[in-house]
Amino acid sequence: MSKELAQQLYQVGRSHALSAFQLYQAAIRYAEEHGLEDPEHFAFNGIFSLSTHYLLGLGLELMLKAAVCSVEAEISPNDLKRLGHNLLDAVDRVERGGFEHDMAAVRNLAEIMQQPYLSHWLRYEHPDQFPLPGDLDQVQETFRLFDEALEAKLER
Repeated sequence: MSKELAQQLYQVGRSHALSAFQLYQAAIRYAEEHGLEDPEHFAFNGIFSLSTHYLLGLGLELMLKAAVCSVEAEISPNDLKRLGHNLLDAVDRVERGGFEHDMAAVRNLAEIMQQPYLSHWLRYEHPDQFPLPGDLDQVQETFRLFDEALEAKLER
């Protein structure tokens, strides 16, 4: 593994994920300050929503790639580029590599995010409705636990 590459991916991915949670909280505050009826609904479905979910997807992608680096001894940046934005392929590689973390919640999140993220619906044209993670508190917990396991792996 390139420890330097894994650390870089981890730090950047982590910062995107943390930014998503900060943006979600800012959207709730915005809704409350503007007297909107359901601040959580606004934060999840309003003008900040696609940015929040894009940051989540990008954070997940980069953290998964850091995990791939941590379990595959010989991996290059080009190998990671070929992996692309496919969250489920990254989860598969992490699991096959024997990453020491229960990946069920991460896999579930990747399954939900796969189509919108892989199809670039969070950036460009998208259907009127498509599935996104429904409980941001649970998503945050999933990221927290994955973050702890990944950080521990990269410190070894």
